[in-house]
Amino acid sequence: MSNILKKILISLGLACTLILLAITFITNFLFKPEKITPIALKAINQQLDGQVFCKSVELTFFSSFPRFGARLHDGYILSRDRRDTLVVFSDFRGAVNMTKLLLKKEIDIERITLRRPRLHLAVDQHGNANYDILKKETAEATDTSDVQSAIKKIHIKSLRIEDASFHYEDKGSRLDCRIPHLALKIGFVYDEDHLLLKLHSDSKQLTITKGGFVFIRQLNSLLDTDMKLDKKSRKLSFTNGTLKLNDIDFLLDGVFERPNGRKAVNVALQAKMKVPSLANLWKMVPKRYLKTTDVDVGGRVFLVLQTNGVYGEGKLPVSRAQLKIHGGSLRYKKFPGQITALEADVESLLDFNERQRSAVRINKMLIRGTGIHLSGSISVQNLLDNPEIEPDVEANIDLTKIGSTFPIVEGLQLGGRAFIDLAGKITYTAQSGFDYRDLSLQGNAKLADLQINMAKEELLFHTPYTALSLKRDEKNGLSGQLDIDRLNLQYGKKHKLTVQALHAQLSGSKKVDKRLPLKSKINLAALHYQSTDSMNVRIEKASIAAAVGPGKLPRAPHFVTSFDAQNLALHYGQMTLIVDKGSYQFNVEKNEQKQWWPIGSFSFSKLKAAIPNVGMPLSINRSLITVKGHDIHLNNAFVALGDFKMKLDGEVRNIFPVDKRDTLLYADLNLHAHYLDIDELMGVLQAESANAGVIERMAAPALTAAPPVTPIADSTRFTLPTNIRFTFNSFIEQLKMGSLMLNNLKGQARVDNGQLNLHDFSLKSGEASLQTKLRYKPLANGQARMQYVIDVRNMKMNQLKDFAPTLDTLFPVIKSLEGNADFSIKGSANLNNDMEIDIGSVRSVAALRATHLAVQDNEAFRELAKTFKFKERDSTYIDSLNVEMLIKDRQLEILPALVEIDRYRLAVGGIQHIDLSYDYHISVLKSPVPFKMGVDVKGKIPDYNISMTKARYKYYFTDKERLAKKADSTIIRKRNAVLKLINFE
Repeated sequence: MSNILKKILISLGLACTLILLAITFITNFLFKPEKITPIALKAINQQLDGQVFCKSVELTFFSSFPRFGARLHDGYILSRDRRDTLVVFSDFRGAVNMTKLLLKKEIDIERITLRRPRLHLAVDQHGNANYDILKKETAEATDTSDVQSAIKKIHIKSLRIEDASFHYEDKGSRLDCRIPHLALKIGFVYDEDHLLLKLHSDSKQLTITKGGFVFIRQLNSLLDTDMKLDKKSRKLSFTNGTLKLNDIDFLLDGVFERPNGRKAVNVALQAKMKVPSLANLWKMVPKRYLKTTDVDVGGRVFLVLQTNGVYGEGKLPVSRAQLKIHGGSLRYKKFPGQITALEADVESLLDFNERQRSAVRINKMLIRGTGIHLSGSISVQNLLDNPEIEPDVEANIDLTKIGSTFPIVEGLQLGGRAFIDLAGKITYTAQSGFDYRDLSLQGNAKLADLQINMAKEELLFHTPYTALSLKRDEKNGLSGQLDIDRLNLQYGKKHKLTVQALHAQLSGSKKVDKRLPLKSKINLAALHYQSTDSMNVRIEKASIAAAVGPGKLPRAPHFVTSFDAQNLALHYGQMTLIVDKGSYQFNVEKNEQKQWWPIGSFSFSKLKAAIPNVGMPLSINRSLITVKGHDIHLNNAFVALGDFKMKLDGEVRNIFPVDKRDTLLYADLNLHAHYLDIDELMGVLQAESANAGVIERMAAPALTAAPPVTPIADSTRFTLPTNIRFTFNSFIEQLKMGSLMLNNLKGQARVDNGQLNLHDFSLKSGEASLQTKLRYKPLANGQARMQYVIDVRNMKMNQLKDFAPTLDTLFPVIKSLEGNADFSIKGSANLNNDMEIDIGSVRSVAALRATHLAVQDNEAFRELAKTFKFKERDSTYIDSLNVEMLIKDRQLEILPALVEIDRYRLAVGGIQHIDLSYDYHISVLKSPVPFKMGVDVKGKIPDYNISMTKARYKYYFTDKERLAKKADSTIIRKRNAVLKLINFE
């Protein structure tokens, strides 16, 4: 090699090295991503009405050599108004041919690649697209921009979208298209007049809806086609494209044309089945019920799908489909059964512009083979709004033979024969379902020894005989009859239903008069239903009459039902309900909130119930109960709960809650009773429920005994249900509460939040009148807290122990007094599990006002009389007695009280203990002796001491302000607090 050549090669090598080093330096140091990103985004966004954001922009040279490229990472594109996110992507790449750009002034983009994007394209109600974000260039901009005027052409050779999700919605036409998985490749070839495109699209689970109507669901498609765009006419056309829908190949032809000045596209598409073989169509049959493999399928198919019309400006093209099957046959290779004749002629039309035109017609349907003979036609008019279905079907099917000669789904067993001959017309609406007023059916259906056993769904159904006949004539309208013999249904392990016999008759009005109802009468015998959630229902005999007619709301039916049952038994969890000779009448219709609303009543000869946490059976005899929606009304219901007998009037509400947040059961009842024992009633409301077997024997001896009832553990007798809020306006002739016996009670009793409240109870007993308030509140320690307010006027002193239990124990001196008094006590106490008051827990204040009391002779009084030298007489009178008391810590504190007896004016006070020991002080304020003195009485009867001392209470009952200030302020405050709580006005 000559020295000159060597020098030239060395020079070229050095030059290339320097160039590569320069490019490396520029791309890696001068054009770093953090430097180039804001500049690139600004340049891109200047060309758009939308806005592009991304994490980083990277310039590429080596990976796209000899082209100059860019790569955008983790970005998204916003629409013009910044409200919609058009695209979210993880990787966007593009490369430009720099040679053509510099030498020919042409932008030649070799490839644009978009990876893992989420695409959301939308058109609003006015036809404006959110993806129209390219700026419209003005004349001034074209003239003043040297760079733009220098660019002659812009070409894109390839566009690739990988692993995309796609959502398109047109709010004007209410069209919605979703593709969870999409891959798209488009190649572009340019010439002067045309743009040639090579398209490959692969979509999975395509779903298209229109106004809530599912047009296409979960469709897999594959499209390969060459397209041609005429630049002058703006027409896009293609022929002999390959379209694969699920597993069927189609040949696709089409034209898209957008007229100038319009926001609409003229569409003309046609897909024809590529290989017209029934074997190819058979592959589309769902594999859930029929096997599609290892089968010989014969016959030819003609299947054409067409779409023609305008898309845009609120319009959609019209779609048509036509399917014809000729000479069809089917035989499974490993099974003896075969279909020898299979014919069909089906056509459909979907027009969203004139919805009433949409229809599906099965003009011919014929299936004949082993155990099967079915023929007929079905027409569905007005498909998109209120479908009118007109069937005309005849069938003779041997289910036993089908189950043994065809490979039906694994786990499904069939048996019996079905004979069906049915024709008529049925109207369906989205608002009210099948419209009974337009029901026009006639024909017969008979099922002999029908058996269905689906092991996977654990469904078992069997009936030896079922027959249905329907007919309609111009005079009487629709009529029919249904007979079922020994129905047995079991679904999973949850539900089991048996009916010995069922007979139903159907009658309706003439079709021309839609005001008249459709009526039915059903008789059934020996119904038994069981479920694993502890429900068990038995009915010995029942007769049901039902009628359906037009309701108040448009197209909403109104039901009228009546039900007569003998020996109905219901067991649900801890509850048992027995009804004998029950009769029910209900009207059922929808209200304005589209909720079913029952109105009616039921009556019965006898009702017995065992209720959780109630220890006695509930019994109601010969009562009428009315129902309105979710509430019931009792009218003179005679109820017995064990030995408690009462009459109830009023309402019980929210039996079937509408609002799941409010599950409380409300009641507002009037209660009339001769006798009520509160202690025993609280004992009834305990954990151990009444024995269900006893109730069975009391109410319906012929019925099978109920399942055993398991008591709820760790409950106390004070437990009250927390989900009830009952108010009883009570009228009770006699009420027993502990040792207190009250007569002629009137007042309000409330059960709320697990508590029992007696509110404003009053009674008259002789000359005495009483007002009381009382509350029972269960505690966690097996006890209950009782709060009470008792006001008695004009009572006899010997009644005090009845109105204030334990007070005679704490204040035994009251046993020595006779006469009338006013008494008031307020406080609280605990009840033990035997319903006895725990004296140590009593916290109360009390006051007594009395005049002209007689003091009876007893040992304590005789000793005091000797000390004070009372005159000898059979009884001594107290002119007035005003006593305030505090009860707490197992003792009674009597605050200084003024007593005027005989020739004396005394102030009495002190402490009385629970063990009957006491420490009293008596200050003598007025006596025959001309000075004040005091007497202390201490001890316990009969062991007590009386001693003379100073008068400690001489300043409490004086009119002189100077002396009153010397009284103990603590005692004064206690008296004022008691008087503030107790008002004798």
